[in-house]
Amino acid sequence: MNAEMKPFKTIEPVEGHPIHHLEYSHSGDSLLVIASSLQPKLYSREGIELAEFIRGDVYLRDMRHTKGHVAEVTSGMWHPHDRETFITGSADSTVRIWDANSKWEHKSVLVVRGKGTGLQQRTKITACAYSPDGKWIGAAATDGTINIWGTSGPMTRPSGTVDGHVRQSETSGITFSQDGNHLVSRGGDETVKCTHVLLTNANM
Repeated sequence: MNAEMKPFKTIEPVEGHPIHHLEYSHSGDSLLVIASSLQPKLYSREGIELAEFIRGDVYLRDMRHTKGHVAEVTSGMWHPHDRETFITGSADSTVRIWDANSKWEHKSVLVVRGKGTGLQQRTKITACAYSPDGKWIGAAATDGTINIWGTSGPMTRPSGTVDGHVRQSETSGITFSQDGNHLVSRGGDETVKCTHVLLTNANM
């Protein structure tokens, strides 16, 4: 805001789409904007659009073969230490890892397989987060699961999966404890649940 406490600029990232998430990079020079579209965007601190990241091919069945999301992006977060990396979660059943300097293709894709067969295995990712040390990525889905990946591994499948909240409810937020050992989720089933990350992965 300016000295008169009024916005110096108003931005509508995608016309007609609500904003799901906003987050400044750790350096403060760019702003990650997640609207209910297929493409996350980056803006400068002055509100100038820096990048619109690619959308995926909606005709491909295997989400690992698309370069971007093919359904509504619901959440995102900057890496806690790498200022050039962020993640996004989507209704296409994936969490994608992006390089802020490369808008044409994600770096990695994490696929959540829902409880079903074929396309029914897709489940909407409603929240995603890094642990404070960057060693874990967590994602909540509408099939009721909370999925956790260790970032030091190949990440071809979750390191651990637990039943978190009621199926078809919207888990609107997850956050890791400072030591990365626990994850708390805010469910659409009127509950808050705590998951022990290390026990979750030991049981897989």
